[in-house]
Amino acid sequence: ADDTPWPQSIRYAFYTVCVASVPFTIGQAVAMSPRLRESMSGDAESEEFDDDRHQSTATRIISLVRKYWGHHDYLAPVDSPKLPHTIPGHQNSWEEDNHAALLHLLGLDNSDSTPKEEHHHVPMSLGNEPPYSVRKDQAKLQEYLATKSNPDGVKVKLSLVPLDA
Repeated sequence: ADDTPWPQSIRYAFYTVCVASVPFTIGQAVAMSPRLRESMSGDAESEEFDDDRHQSTATRIISLVRKYWGHHDYLAPVDSPKLPHTIPGHQNSWEEDNHAALLHLLGLDNSDSTPKEEHHHVPMSLGNEPPYSVRKDQAKLQEYLATKSNPDGVKVKLSLVPLDA
């Protein structure tokens, strides 16, 4: 038998594929298994919707998996973010007078050429989980029903009312 080693380029390609397959496999497992996502997030399920952005590592991993393996949730045109150029009367600072427009054209103005717009979150979901809006509502309800935020408990009766179809 011939004992010559594989060429160096093929060995490095194999090592690269092996190293890249580890995070890909972990991401695919998180994307496909709701139980794994639930066990990773644990009590921190509502962290995804917090504004202060102090998220745990598990929540960040799940958000990253949603970003790359998820799909965009339907967003009604009424709820979509407004584009600045579609607002009547919108005018950039360099459009106010001819001198400012000339400076902008020559690249000599100090203003940002990109408009400052607020960051809009694009809702993403995986195939085997409810849409973003439903997950957010569930997180709010869990937070309200939790003994940490409501130590006296909820004093309401839950009754199921049949709907006429």
